[in-house]
Amino acid sequence: LQLAQGGKTTLKLNTAGECEVWVNGNSIGRTRSASSSAKDMPVETELSTELPQGKHRIVIRIDPNNLPDFLRLESSEGTFVMD
Repeated sequence: LQLAQGGKTTLKLNTAGECEVWVNGNSIGRTRSASSSAKDMPVETELSTELPQGKHRIVIRIDPNNLPDFLRLESSEGTFVMD
């Protein structure tokens, strides 16, 4: 994630599975899983952290024994870049 300005950054993660999100090697939170009756329904989770201007590495840790069918990560504060 590349930020033109530093400050509070919110990541929106939309998935039906449980995930842990790390930014620059620090855990910023977990998604919650959908209830067992709605296990295929997406759950949107917002996670926020303070970040300085520049590039940041995001890692999403997923249980390999319980992979979600889909996962979407969004942020309006920055641009996602591939290095």
